[in-house]
Amino acid sequence: MSAVVVENLVKVFNGVTVLRGVSFRVDRGERVGYLGPNGAGKTTTIRILLGLIKPTSGRVEVLGHDIVKDPRGVRGRLGYVRQGHSFELGLTVEQSLELYGYLWGLDRAEARRRARELLELFGLESVRKLYVSQLSLGTRRLVQVIRELLHDPEVLFLDEPTTGLDPVARRKVIDYIAEWSRRRSATVFLSTHIPQDIERLCSRIILIHRGRIRADMDVEKFREAFGGLTKVVAKLAKDPGPGFAKRVREEVGNSIRVLRVSGPRVEVFAKRRDVARVVECIAIEARRQGIELRDLRIEEPTLEDALVRAYLGEGDEAAEVG
Repeated sequence: MSAVVVENLVKVFNGVTVLRGVSFRVDRGERVGYLGPNGAGKTTTIRILLGLIKPTSGRVEVLGHDIVKDPRGVRGRLGYVRQGHSFELGLTVEQSLELYGYLWGLDRAEARRRARELLELFGLESVRKLYVSQLSLGTRRLVQVIRELLHDPEVLFLDEPTTGLDPVARRKVIDYIAEWSRRRSATVFLSTHIPQDIERLCSRIILIHRGRIRADMDVEKFREAFGGLTKVVAKLAKDPGPGFAKRVREEVGNSIRVLRVSGPRVEVFAKRRDVARVVECIAIEARRQGIELRDLRIEEPTLEDALVRAYLGEGDEAAEVG
């Protein structure tokens, strides 16, 4: 069953079309990364899904509820960690969480119970009595996440939740969200520019580019489609001579994009699916010449490489949606 359904979503601001027929579905319990360059329409999409703004046209359902017709009807079942911080700095952590629990419709006892339960899960029992103003930026962000989990939402929307955090704090936020999501079978919809957050939390990427969905696939397929070529580096016992590169290229075929031989070092750039054949041909040709293959290294493109190329409009045309 789908937690989120978006069909032909269009949003126009002051004559500028921000979303151009966006369509996708997210299953219940799924953790999805919603990615794109600045201005692509990510935050606008999230605000529409939350019922905070209305679309110009299109169908939007969250948990089976029509957000366009009744934006308030499902809001109590959603959580939203937005960019930046918003806290009452004069309250303690416990007081702040109890206040938000009340706003979510929990009675004081239940709000306190849920707050303590989540503080324990996030390893923050020790800050319960501290004022929010005394907390580090990373701890405030964790408390902000806890605040949106008090009412046990079925769908959690995250808009760049780790921006400005150091690597330790960022990992802590993402790992705790992943753990919470697994325990509750909750849906997570994450917008971010940080590849490591995607890799640790999400199984699927939806890429929006200039207001349109350009790709929708699992993380590994996205890396392969947009990441560029895989690099194979072989170190031989000696220079194999000028004919080595020609023979390897003839055996592998046109899938090799770049092949360089510099002394005993051989570098080949090829598509991921052809790497095994490249390695085999290098080994065969080295053995034919009686040269020892001393070292072999394969360097896969990173998710960051894939995101940069996708944001620049590069990548495998077959990956594109529509």
